[in-house]
Amino acid sequence: MLIMQARLVLYIILFMKHFVVIDTNVVLSALQSKNGKSFALISKIGGVFFDFAISVPLVLEYEAILKNHLDRNIFTDSDIEDFIDYICNAGIRTKIFFTDYKSSEPLYIQRKFGGK
Repeated sequence: MLIMQARLVLYIILFMKHFVVIDTNVVLSALQSKNGKSFALISKIGGVFFDFAISVPLVLEYEAILKNHLDRNIFTDSDIEDFIDYICNAGIRTKIFFTDYKSSEPLYIQRKFGGK
């Protein structure tokens, strides 16, 4: 019985991952403080709990916001670019559609093997 429960938990972790898009404000907050939920979420990128969706516009938005709003005495351009590189390597490239042209709230995600 215990082995069956362990297999079920392993199946849920490996095959039932959530697919998430992380808002730019969450990324910014995570890099400003290690004490909050934003940092906890960012720390789990690349793990087994969720797949992280990225797109070219979203990565460019991350980079622009981080370079404009992070304390430049603490974070250099190289630090920010290293973080962006990590995000690009850990994320799954997708098409992310927005509710309207000026909105930064994702409406839905189209996965490679999903809808149209």
